[in-house]
Formats: sequence, C-alpha cells, structure tokens
Amino acid sequence: MIETFKLLIIGCGAAGLMAAASSENITTLVIEKNGNSGKKVLISGKGQCNFTHDESVGEMVEHFGNHKNFVKHALAKWSPQMTREWFKSRGVDSIVMENGKVFPKSLMAGDVVEVLMNEALNKGVTFHFKETVQSITYQDAFIVKTDKNVYKVPNLLIATGGFTYAVTGSDGDGYKFAKELGHEIIPPRASLAPIYHSVEALKNLSGASITGAELGLLRKGKLLKNYKGDLLFTHKGLSGPVILNNSRDFMAGDILRINFTSLTRQDLEAELVMLSQKKGKNSLRFYLRQICHSKSMADQLALLLGIDEQLTFAEMDKKLRQKIVISLTQFEVPIQQVGGREIGMATAGGVDLSEIKAKNMASKICEGLYFAGEVIDVDGDTGGYNIQWAFSSAVVAIADVREKL
Repeated sequence: MIETFKLLIIGCGAAGLMAAASSENITTLVIEKNGNSGKKVLISGKGQCNFTHDESVGEMVEHFGNHKNFVKHALAKWSPQMTREWFKSRGVDSIVMENGKVFPKSLMAGDVVEVLMNEALNKGVTFHFKETVQSITYQDAFIVKTDKNVYKVPNLLIATGGFTYAVTGSDGDGYKFAKELGHEIIPPRASLAPIYHSVEALKNLSGASITGAELGLLRKGKLLKNYKGDLLFTHKGLSGPVILNNSRDFMAGDILRINFTSLTRQDLEAELVMLSQKKGKNSLRFYLRQICHSKSMADQLALLLGIDEQLTFAEMDKKLRQKIVISLTQFEVPIQQVGGREIGMATAGGVDLSEIKAKNMASKICEGLYFAGEVIDVDGDTGGYNIQWAFSSAVVAIADVREKL
C-alpha cells in the first residue's frame, strides 16, 4: 500500500528538523535511518551546540567562501537574530561567547534538538526512524521506496547532510538521490579539517598557538592565497580556525608558508642588519624569543638553524641571516594530507548550486524537489555558520512549499 503526504523530508539533522518544525498546515513525513533525531547536532560544539554566530547577515555571508552570493537570500530571510529569537520564544535562551559563537544558555545541545522535535510534533509531523530510503523516482509525483514502505508525495526535501562524520548518518546518500532525480554533484570533500605534515620541529610545538598568524598557500611554486587567523600546532599537524576555515582550499602536495613573527621578510632582514651593527654583543637567540610568537617556537627554530645561547649578532654571517629571515617569515610546511571525511566537521561539494534556486532552495530541474543544509555545495567556516545555513535553507524551502499549497 502506498502512503501519501504533502511533503516528505529525508533526514532529521539540523536542516530536516527545522524544516519539520516549520511545516505548519502541511501533512509531513520525516524519514530518518538513525534511531533518533539530530545525531550530528548533539555532538556539535563538543555537545554544547554552537548553533549560530552573533553578527549581521552581511558579515555572515563572508564566511561561506565563494558561495556568499548564493547563501545571502536565505540568510536574509532567516537571519542569526531570527534563529536566536525563535529558540528564545520556545524557552531556549542563548549566550554569546567572546568570539561571537552563540550557544544555548544551558550549554546542552539536547535542548536545541528537543525544541525542534517538540515544535514539529506539535504541528502534526510524522517521524519514521530506523527507516532507510532505497530509491526515488518521479511519476507525476515522487515515489519514495524505503526498506519498509512506499510513499507518494508532490513535494520532497532532501536534507541528508554531507558525507563527513558518517557515524552520525551523513554518509552521502543524499547525493545518490539527487543524481537519480537529474542533478549534478560537485565531488564532495571534507572541510573544516586539520592538515597533517611530517615536519618534526613543528610537532614538538604540539599545543602551542599563534593568534592572528599569517599564512600563504603555494601550489606548484605559485602563491595562490594568503590567510590570517588563529593557528594551533598539534602532534600530527596544524589546526585552529585559520586552517579549519580554509581547508576547503588545501590539497595534499600544497605548501603552507608560516610567518612566526609580526614582521615582513624585508623588515626582519633590515632589523637584523641594523642590530648586527649596533648590538653586536647581544644574544641572537634572546632576540628570536622576543620577536617570535612564543619562546618554544623561537627555541625550536633556533635548534633547527643551529643557533645556541652564546651566538651573538656579530657572529651572524649573511648566509645565516638569510636562513633566519626565511625560517621565521616563510617557514614552509608541505601538506601530506588534509583531514578526511572521518574527521572533517563539514563537507565541501554536493548538489550543484547552478541547479538550485537560491531564493527557495527549489530544484531547477525537478518540480517539487528541494534541498537544505549540507547536501548542497555550501560549506561555512567554523563558528555556527553551517548550522545557521541548515536552518535558513530549510525555512525558505518550507515557506515555498507552504505558499504553493
């Protein structure tokens, strides 16, 4: 027997939940292969759920890489401020951390999921958990076959997430459904991921960080882009916002150049020349500790360059001076690997944006088909941007369905 609904939502993560919670006066079914809802939301922000960011829409769109023109309409229709107000009106107050990240005041991700579920249930939404979609066809309506039943619906929202953290259910099945319905898929890859390298001197800095670090990205000898942001050294590689937010740009074989100081290459060389003339008896290693972002970094670089505690400016020859300048301002780190789908917090790639209407997330190819959240080729920076995108894209999609009905 074929069951009918006005709307079927595949996926019960941030996008699917907000879509369900917005489905007023629409007979709606949500199908989720997990046994419960919001599995990835529950682990976001270390279980505290950084669900948006405290800034204007104009500021927020700048955190979506090359896709800011696509996301701006949905974010304007459902802004960070509207997200906070929506949750507050339903009993979940929020707090803003110093870095602008917004969390539920309780610091419990479960509160966010519970409110979304309750709102959806109060609106009569039906949930089928532990049910897996197997195929989708279109015959004047969508025929959705699962491992348990067959459904016929005029409107279908794919909100299955990306392909990272597959243990939460985001295993890329949404791409398969989109392709079955005629859509192109931009090859997915992990984003918000760390990078790995084999530079032993840096591995000894594990736990150290640089605030406002300056990095350059080189590929095949060509400087592609410069970045600035907080950098964290790990026992395997590099992380921190400046790495995570830009990992969508990185590839194995690329080189990252790190400036360990606040000086340019030219300024540092000029200063070293001046000091060798005026402060010849001063300790070179002591100076490195002053201009580097931390003593441990200075000492590791000094060891790398063979500079002991006794070496003075007067004993520094031109060759050593140039090695110091390059090492401190253009230290090259070859990228062995960018963190994969098992560790990336978001997915770059997905359903091609050129085939989706930005104003309502509707397919340009298949009438009645919508997308929301991470399944689309949109990925934001770390800091609540991806969950906000999930909410905003879901809200505008459901608004369009409601308007049609």
